[in-house]
Amino acid sequence: MRPEDILIVNDGSPFLKTIGLLLADKGYRTCVTDSPVEALAELTRKYFRLVIVKLPGKTVDSPALLNAVQDLNPEARLIILGQDARLPLEAFKLAVDDYILLPCRPVEVWRRITGCLKALRRAADPEAIQGKLNSTNGRILTKLSLLFHDLRGGLV
Repeated sequence: MRPEDILIVNDGSPFLKTIGLLLADKGYRTCVTDSPVEALAELTRKYFRLVIVKLPGKTVDSPALLNAVQDLNPEARLIILGQDARLPLEAFKLAVDDYILLPCRPVEVWRRITGCLKALRRAADPEAIQGKLNSTNGRILTKLSLLFHDLRGGLV
C-alpha cells in the first residue's frame, strides 16, 4: 500500500511542524507549509489524501484555502485546527472530517489524525471496495429485473 500524502498548513508554530516530522517518521509523505498561499501552490501541484489546516483567525486567505481543498481534492480528508471564536464562518459551512478546537492536548490532536489515517486505509482496502461494488451491483440487478418484469407484463 502506498503511503498517504499529507499537507499540513501551519501558522508558524512548532507544534504542527513536530506533527509533520512524526508523520514523516511513520512513513507518510508530508508537506508542511507556513502560509495559505504556499498551501494553494502545493494543492495545485499535487494530490493530497489528508489536509490539516491550522487557521490563525479571520484572514482573507483562510476561506479561499478551504474552498480550494474541496475543489482541487474533493476526496481528501480535511482537519481544521483553530480557536472557536476566531474561526471564519466558512470553516463551519464545509464538509470537514474533524474540527479540533484549541487549546487542547497534543495527544488529542495526534489521536484524531491517526484515526483519520486509519479511516483512509480502510476506505482504500480492495476487499471493502469490492464488497461495496457487489452490494451495489446486486441492488441494480434487482431494480433492473423488476423494471423488465413490469415492461414485459405491459407488452404481454
